[in-house]
Parts: sequence; structure tokens; C-alpha cells
Amino acid sequence: MPSFFRSSRRRAASADGSPAVPQPTTPTSGPPPASGAAPGPVGSEATTALLDHLRDRRVAAVRTDGSWWTGADTIDDDAELADAVAAGVTGWLDLGGRRATTSGATTSGATTSGAASGRADRAGIRLTVGPGTHLATAATATLAMLEDLAAAGVPAVPTTGGPGTLWVLLSTVGTAAAADEVARSAVHRLVTDRPESVTTDTAQAQGRAGAMIFDGRDGRWAPVPYSPTVPAAPGAIGAGAPSLAPDDPDLSWDGSAAVIPLHPDEIAAIAAGMPLTVGAADLPARLRTRGDLAAVLR
Repeated sequence: MPSFFRSSRRRAASADGSPAVPQPTTPTSGPPPASGAAPGPVGSEATTALLDHLRDRRVAAVRTDGSWWTGADTIDDDAELADAVAAGVTGWLDLGGRRATTSGATTSGATTSGAASGRADRAGIRLTVGPGTHLATAATATLAMLEDLAAAGVPAVPTTGGPGTLWVLLSTVGTAAAADEVARSAVHRLVTDRPESVTTDTAQAQGRAGAMIFDGRDGRWAPVPYSPTVPAAPGAIGAGAPSLAPDDPDLSWDGSAAVIPLHPDEIAAIAAGMPLTVGAADLPARLRTRGDLAAVLR
């Protein structure tokens, strides 16, 4: 199971104290990996959904060798996505803001938002099972977090994230709230209300789910919905493949998992002990019957 980043360097903060945006690096030599930046043929239902979440957003494109693709920081059409696939990109991270024009406005004409103004409008919370637990534990925590965020009026979507892992992606697009503050408050409430089942201390995750926030700090950015893989930010996670159970390869965070939006009812079923069997091959049928479950994030 491949992992993305091996560097233990931490990214320096920018002058205003906000996390520095990852800078592209030249891709290493060698052929691109078999899987590309799209969850299906360019122009398919799945890639159309991916493009909806890439368009006008500032994103990072990552190859399996851990290098950044230098082609663009936004992907707006099929041709640009095809170029990324050809360059060997396998994962996408949302850098927390819309693309700003030279005048300081976003492409929609609104005031510059998100990371472009130093305030991220997207964040992700990763819930991973600890040793001695099952995905139902992470799903129970995920369900509680979704209910909490819904009560606060914050759009949030659960997604897949690999064996033993679920994500909650949240958005503060169009509001004055900062996504990082919303995410940290949500995790604080979750851990306070459920200390017996959730922790932010991975060293104490035996029998519990571990929660980690990806809000741009230290280069940790949330994945883009429908990204074929879940890349990490370089240097942000130590050895690059963090795990609550380092000796169990099924619980390591790597680049093999697609980011597939789920319905809260599916999370409830997992919490009740049902297996999670959703895969990339299910995306076309899911999009036709359910639509884009992550549309609320845009």
C-alpha cells in the first residue's frame, strides 16, 4: 500500500501566521502511475462531479511519488484534468479558498475568500479506528459530529477514506466563519462529550476512534470530494503515513483510498455494524440515483 510523503520537514508559516501554501515541486522522473487524477474516464459522471469541486478552487495536485504537479493551482475543465492525469496526479487537496483574480476578487465576483485571504473556508476531520476497535466506532463518532454540525448550521459531508477511516468535510463558503475554528470547536465538543470513544491523542487510541483536523495548519489540507486517492501534505504528518496502529497495514493512511461522499444513513448503518462496501466502481450509479452528496460544500 503506497504512502505519499516520506519527509519529516514541517512547513513554515507565512508572514501573517497562517500556514504556508504548499509550493509545487518538479515531478520525479519515471512513468506516471497507472491510476490518474480522475475517478473515471474524463467526461464521465464521476469526473464531472470531481470537476465541480475543483473548478475555481485553489487546489494542490499530488503524484504518488509525493511531488506536486506544476501544471496549475486550479483545474477548471476536462482538458486541464486530462493534463493532470497525464502528469500522473493521483490525489487532490483543497487549499481552503477560491481562486482570486488580480483585483482581489474571486472568480464569482465576490470578495476574496478562503485561504486567499488567510482564512480557510474548507476543513476536514479524519476519524480513524484505534487498535482493538472497528469502523463502527469511527462511524458512531462521525454520526455524532454530523448531528452537531447540522445543529450549528454548518454544511458537512462524510466520505470514505480508506480501511478503518472516515472523513467529515465541512464548508464555511459564503459565511464569515473560519473553517478551522469551526472544525476545532466541533472536535472539542465531540471529545468532551464522548471521551470514552473518541480522542485526539493517537497514543491513547486503544479501543477508541482517533480524530485529526485538517484545516491548513502545518500544511494539513482536506482532500477534495471524488479525489481518486487521499494524499497528505508534505512534511505535515511526520513520516507521511500516520496510523493509530503502525503495525497494522490496514489502518495506515495511504494513497489507495478514493474520497466518496456518503449519506448520513450509510454512516448510521456502519455504526450499527454493517460493512462499508462502497467503491469507485459504484460512483456512476450513485451519482445517477443520489446526485452529488457533497454539493452542499460548494
